[in-house]
Amino acid sequence: MKHSIIGLVLCGGMSTRMGHDKGSKLLPNGKRWVEHVIDLLTSKGLEVFVSINTDQVNEYTTFLNSDRFIVDIPLRDINGPLRGLISTHRKHKHQSVFVIPCDMIDFSEEVIDRLLVEFNKYTNLVDIVVPTNQGFIQPLTSIYSYKALKQIDTWFREGEIKNKSMMHVVKRLKAKELVFDEQFDSSFQNFNHPEGN
Repeated sequence: MKHSIIGLVLCGGMSTRMGHDKGSKLLPNGKRWVEHVIDLLTSKGLEVFVSINTDQVNEYTTFLNSDRFIVDIPLRDINGPLRGLISTHRKHKHQSVFVIPCDMIDFSEEVIDRLLVEFNKYTNLVDIVVPTNQGFIQPLTSIYSYKALKQIDTWFREGEIKNKSMMHVVKRLKAKELVFDEQFDSSFQNFNHPEGN
């Protein structure tokens, strides 16, 4: 069975700091943030899906084909990106996932290319290829192997995820870290506030 990579745009957060849904926000060119990130990943030949929560379905149906949706499934005590990843794994069990949040609208194609090259090089040796920037790992812009996602889901089912942060979960996986220096800082910037882009 072929274990391909799919793209996943995370849109299911509460957008509390922004004050309204981030993924549906418009860029100056009229494209929505989520559409911009979809296009980035699609340009690399990936089939791309969108992680949303149940409250977003009606709005997102007005501008995206619902075939793209991976709607969060109810998971006890698990929210945010972790819920999105587990929901995606349960729908696409044999596919690795390249994840990018919808609010990283300055994400560089060069970063995407380098992550894909490293993942293809180390796919049988590591669970995840994760970028680091400014000394911090960036778990929300990483490629998770299907084996890693299966392991995360197993930890959840067995009650072994005590700390729900993505940083903590990634540190339990066998990771290949890829360092990006200051020239790539903008790629890893979240736009969380209304005065941002």
